[in-house]
Amino acid sequence: MTNNVEGAEERLQAIVAAGERSGDRVHPLPMYDEYAKLLESDVADLKNIGGREAGSITAAKFLEHFVDYPWIHIDMAGPAFLKEPKPTARKAARASACGSWSNFCATLPPPGVSRAERSSRTE
Repeated sequence: MTNNVEGAEERLQAIVAAGERSGDRVHPLPMYDEYAKLLESDVADLKNIGGREAGSITAAKFLEHFVDYPWIHIDMAGPAFLKEPKPTARKAARASACGSWSNFCATLPPPGVSRAERSSRTE
């Protein structure tokens, strides 16, 4: 999971907490400028893939060129297979970050309801 814009820290921590609750842990990845060099091209302004190294990070570095508001990149493409069941997941094939993402989304207020309104309704 990567982010690089001021203002996304609170949401980033909420996603990390959702990962802890779901057992599908996530963590921030570095967004060092050196990774942007992997997107340099001889024939275009920018490549859309940086190669095999640091794929999640270079994907975020690519997105960084087109976003001017707080954002977080969650790479959910990595499949995994649990050989043994866990308290939060059965023995099966699964995509990474799906549990953390769905747990995070469950904490969001419904459309048209602010987070403050939702909190006051549950107190």
